[in-house]
Amino acid sequence: MLANPLNSKKLQITRALCPEVNGLTVDEAMTLWWNSTRPNSGLRLTKVGFEAFTQKEIKHYLINIQQDPKYIRNKPSLLMNLDRHLDCPYWIPVRKQAIYLFGEESATMLSLYNGDLEQYMDNSSSWY
Repeated sequence: MLANPLNSKKLQITRALCPEVNGLTVDEAMTLWWNSTRPNSGLRLTKVGFEAFTQKEIKHYLINIQQDPKYIRNKPSLLMNLDRHLDCPYWIPVRKQAIYLFGEESATMLSLYNGDLEQYMDNSSSWY
């Protein structure tokens, strides 16, 4: 059964935050904040989205990761797996070996794998 794009988690988050952040419309916020604008795609944020979330003082967790950001960007399968597995908004900075997670459970789980994204994805794939 396909998820209703009108009720996607991404759209719900955007609707809740966008009137409070610089008076953006939902469509503008979807374009500026999310790496993929499709409602049912992953919750990876752009830098602008990360800044909007931190401006609203939404609690986030910084996890140092073992993979280099350049390696992550050049490995689409890892990014796709992150989109499938992470159920909270997240941002991977361009030059910092870290990931910012806006979900306590996901941050805890990733930290248990010592920031190894590939090991986390390999072991959590059986959950989905």
